[in-house]
Amino acid sequence: MGPRSRDDHEQSQDGEPPAKMRRTSRACIQCRMRKQKCDGPVESEQTLPCRRCCQLGATCSFTTTPPENEGEHGTLSNTVHKVGKILKQVTDHQRRIQELEKALRDLREEREGRSERKVLLENTTSVSGAGTNALDIPTDPGTQPQYPTEVDLNQIFSPSNASSKSHPQNAQANPSMFGSELPSPPPTDSGFTMDAVDLDTPMSTLRNLKTLSKERTEESAAARSMTYDPILPVLSRKDIQSFEQDPIVQGIMTLEEAQQAFDIFFTHCHPHAPFLCIQTQRSASYVRQTSPTLFLSVCTIGARFWQAANSQMNYEGLHSGYQNLVSLLDTSISRLLLQPTLSDVNLDHIRSLLLYIQWMPTEQHTPGICQTRYNDISAWSVLGLAIRYAIFLGLDRTAIKPFLPESTDSPTQEDFSRLRVWINILTCDCHLMLSAGLPASLDPEPMMKIVRNFAFHKDSLQPGDAKIAAICELVTIVKKAAKSSGDPSVRSLDAATLKKTNSEFDTWESFWISELSDVFHHSQIPFTSFRWYRLATNSAGLGSILSPKSSEQPMQLSLLQALDNSLTAAAQTIFALANETNWQLWPAQCQSLSSFPSRPFTINEAAIGRFRFAVDSAWITHSFAAVFLVLCYTRGAIDDELQILHLAHSASVRTVAPAAPRPSSLFFRLISLASQIFDTICRTSAAHPAADYRTIINNVFSVILKGNKEEQDTQGQQAGDNLGGLGLAGEDMSMDGLFEMMLDAGFNWQGGLFKDDGLDYPVL
Repeated sequence: MGPRSRDDHEQSQDGEPPAKMRRTSRACIQCRMRKQKCDGPVESEQTLPCRRCCQLGATCSFTTTPPENEGEHGTLSNTVHKVGKILKQVTDHQRRIQELEKALRDLREEREGRSERKVLLENTTSVSGAGTNALDIPTDPGTQPQYPTEVDLNQIFSPSNASSKSHPQNAQANPSMFGSELPSPPPTDSGFTMDAVDLDTPMSTLRNLKTLSKERTEESAAARSMTYDPILPVLSRKDIQSFEQDPIVQGIMTLEEAQQAFDIFFTHCHPHAPFLCIQTQRSASYVRQTSPTLFLSVCTIGARFWQAANSQMNYEGLHSGYQNLVSLLDTSISRLLLQPTLSDVNLDHIRSLLLYIQWMPTEQHTPGICQTRYNDISAWSVLGLAIRYAIFLGLDRTAIKPFLPESTDSPTQEDFSRLRVWINILTCDCHLMLSAGLPASLDPEPMMKIVRNFAFHKDSLQPGDAKIAAICELVTIVKKAAKSSGDPSVRSLDAATLKKTNSEFDTWESFWISELSDVFHHSQIPFTSFRWYRLATNSAGLGSILSPKSSEQPMQLSLLQALDNSLTAAAQTIFALANETNWQLWPAQCQSLSSFPSRPFTINEAAIGRFRFAVDSAWITHSFAAVFLVLCYTRGAIDDELQILHLAHSASVRTVAPAAPRPSSLFFRLISLASQIFDTICRTSAAHPAADYRTIINNVFSVILKGNKEEQDTQGQQAGDNLGGLGLAGEDMSMDGLFEMMLDAGFNWQGGLFKDDGLDYPVL
């Protein structure tokens, strides 16, 4: 079939049966809107209308739009490149406009200043005596004063000058006489009303007035812009900032890689802190449109775990653009801290701050060595901002209200999302209190009315809701203990409060193991949090019996119980990652240390695979559990079977400090397992928080291998093998010297943790 001409189209309109419609790769806009087939433009004449538009008598886009090269404009990457190019042009235009405005402003100021000086000279000369002029230069009385030859007509014929010349008595009040003009009042909006303004706090009332004025100004500006630019959208400065911080526009990663980062996060990281919405926020493209900061936060976490999640794809280390992602994220978080606006206070930005707290970026100051930013100061600062945003939104009230028993409306999925975020804020607040010794900022007790209703609600769609509800109950138990003892940091619980707290812990454990029996796993939340909360609260008051100057006086019963609970929790924290822990119900078969198996412990690959994606604070708790066992042994509180010496039989044959523990003992097998865990994580990922603590932990473990020379000669080789070849067993280092080294390495502890104050040796 030859090329089609206009006569062919006219014949088709006369009623002749049209020829068979041929296939085309390019359709006109009108056929696309009608969702009808289009035969495309004529090959020989690309500006002729298509056959269907000719039949309908419609204007065809082929006649108005020049043909484009589909190969250059049909891909997503080219579209993104176009958007980036347009944004760059807009930025360049804005920069040039600002430069022109500044030059015009400087020119106007210079011109006004010159005019004012001339008018000042004229006015002051006319009112001064014959012997002086405006510059106080003596003049000859017989000569006429010299007036300026150049006069600004706008200045002369301005209303102020006309008034002063017409009414000499008002000349003193004319500011032009003194070389300056009163600033003109800003233009007012004739359509502005106070009808929509309510009396609130001073800042809120003024902000509402400013918002109303800004909305009317933006409406008029948008109307003016449409008169001369109907094609390009009007982009605000905030929109431009969002595009500038978009890793896709910046070319740091592709959209496909961003989706892969989202998959890494939701598959591996999110189960450790499930406060995002899996149903609505797993799509990278959707989150990119709705919340650029949240999109950037998730991409940065996924890029941090790029190697661990993509080991089968032969990736080396972090994502290639990880440091650039961190730079964009720092800029975005800094803006939320230093330049927030009312629109910045939203749920997604709170989520971004919580993600930053729990998976902080790593930095590589030395080639091959990465360090995490996570510490008590940085976490406390960012958490404080998240708490303030949440309180500003009223999240402490609105998140709980839909789940109250007296509520008549069924909670929506948005209500579930808000409550997940609020629970995560509560748990971060409590966890940081136990880790850093700083008082918690929030009261979780109102949650007790609705936490189980939320956990088992029929409309809940996420399997992690019950787990985070269980952690919220743990937070409430700790908060009640703090209130009862009068110590907001839970560092000095009295015996009665500690006994009641442990009883509530037991009740919690019994209930939630039965409720979560189908999804129960001792190496996952909420039971990892449970063991940490029990270890932190019970070990807080053991400083007197674990200090270097502790006496041989009989130990109080309350301290013995606290020490026993701490030892069990610390041992279970490490043992949870072993292959030998194959029990389904720990409380039924692992209530005491004597029930631990007697064979050597090996790493559970599945458990360690999950644990490598845990929140950063989990590595502090895991490190503390191992160091706590070593400290108890070296200070003579326990033997190498983790039995308290004050309760052990006098005829016991177990080994005690300063002798090296037996390789077959429970203590040695646990610390060997802990060392293997750190070595395994660091061997597969150098950019991991475990790398910060690996050297410290290995040095701590090397201390216990120093026994008498004879025993070390017979057991040293086996000990070195079990500890993964640390190469530190032969170092001559005291425990006090080791703690000094730990402080220098940055292993900060507060209260029950090591404290870098330089005044005393760290104690629990």
